[in-house]
Amino acid sequence: MKHRKPDLDFDLLVEEQKHRELYNDFSSICKVIIYKELDYYKKLNLIRRSIPEYDLIYANSIASSRLLEIISKRVNSPVICHVHESSDVMNNRRIDSMKEIIKTADYYVAVSKSVYEGIEAFGIERKKIRLIHNFLIPFTTVKNHQIRKQLNIPNDAFVVGTLTANADYNKAPRRAIEVAKRITNKDIYFVFSGLDKNSRKHTMIRRELSEHGLEKNFIFIEPVDNPIDYINMFDMYFISSMVESFSLTMLEAGAMKTPVLSFDDNEGPCEILHNDVTGLLVGSTKEAAEVIERSVTDTARLEIISDNFCREIGKHFEINHIGEKVHDVILNIASGKPVNK
Repeated sequence: MKHRKPDLDFDLLVEEQKHRELYNDFSSICKVIIYKELDYYKKLNLIRRSIPEYDLIYANSIASSRLLEIISKRVNSPVICHVHESSDVMNNRRIDSMKEIIKTADYYVAVSKSVYEGIEAFGIERKKIRLIHNFLIPFTTVKNHQIRKQLNIPNDAFVVGTLTANADYNKAPRRAIEVAKRITNKDIYFVFSGLDKNSRKHTMIRRELSEHGLEKNFIFIEPVDNPIDYINMFDMYFISSMVESFSLTMLEAGAMKTPVLSFDDNEGPCEILHNDVTGLLVGSTKEAAEVIERSVTDTARLEIISDNFCREIGKHFEINHIGEKVHDVILNIASGKPVNK
């Protein structure tokens, strides 16, 4: 929105305010309407009068299905949905949301090839779908050794990190633990975010780690609000997930020249990473452990791979490059052209 503010005028409708920082950021560039804070009559007014004034409704993810269902009673504008969810999420955890989106959306933007194919599997014509990868916003950061100190990790340790908002089954913390069990080098540490320390699951996992002598070398932390600082502290970024549509932290790691490791059955990262060229792809937990242990001393190889990925990000995933593609989709919709080239 900031990228295209000179060309387009926005209002932002959100269901509820969860993050003050994001709210302030959006409020600096557009009018923000918080649906849950409107009284009954203002909600009716929003549905009856406000929505038809817009030239385009842009839904950011299928999680917007409830709001689209509300405004679709009077919407006369084309609707585009920017889909970030993997095909697994579309077909299982958010199947109802996807069905509602299909009733309302006219066009789709997919953040990866696997997401594109997932949308297509619902019977959506290709001319209505455009593949546009996620983008990276430029940032600056400096090494923060304080984080290692807080986590009781030696400064000379090799740290493998995974950042998630929720360490659920899909994010596969147990797959990361299986990798750690195979590692004999006690100078290698794992940091995995997204697990509630007061949960029963955390207690069970801590017990399992203790049984295998990993309570010191495998550290679970709560979700973090400063991911860049943590990624900059890692020596390797590990995507242990079963399925990823597209990992933004993968780009952030690449921009900081932190090598990225992923399993080769994870479609999102595999679409972007090329083994031994821009990333490290493995077929098993055994192979992952071998790659990690080898990487502790094979720093020259890691440096080449990291440099390659950093250049790739600059060429293809920078905000100006991706922003032009999204703007092109909007112009095509306005002129009645297919969004897919």
